[in-house]
Amino acid sequence: MNVGDVLRKKSARVVTIRMNETVGVAAQLMRASDISALVVKDVVRTEGNTAVGMFTERDVVRAVAVHG
Repeated sequence: MNVGDVLRKKSARVVTIRMNETVGVAAQLMRASDISALVVKDVVRTEGNTAVGMFTERDVVRAVAVHG
């Protein structure tokens, strides 16, 4: 089995979030979508909607631990 085999069994929908959204909004979006990670997009850059990273449940936990 390879990664492609696993991906074919999942939804083709990729959930994204803008990098200027709050951690709370990201957490709510992950919960509502029943997913554990979001693709982060920088929609301000001149080249348009550029994926700049991933935001995960682990990032939420760390942000809450550091900032409350």
